Amino acid sequence: MMIRTPFVAKLWATRRVGDIIDELDLKGRNEELVKELVALATEHGILTPYTSFLADENERCFARVAANRRRAFERV
Repeated sequence: MMIRTPFVAKLWATRRVGDIIDELDLKGRNEELVKELVALATEHGILTPYTSFLADENERCFARVAANRRRAFERV
């Protein structure tokens, strides 16, 4: 499903992931549903029992967080 608004896309993905988890809880493991859940969770950054995320210090966004933290402490 292609949704152009990032907020709506993440909201939809979060709801779909919740539906999939409910179905897996009720009916048991289904590889097709698990694959869909992992794909959605990975694409939209949703933490689930089937996914985990690691911080990579080489990523640019991590460097921005570190820079923002330094600036915040400099202003104190």
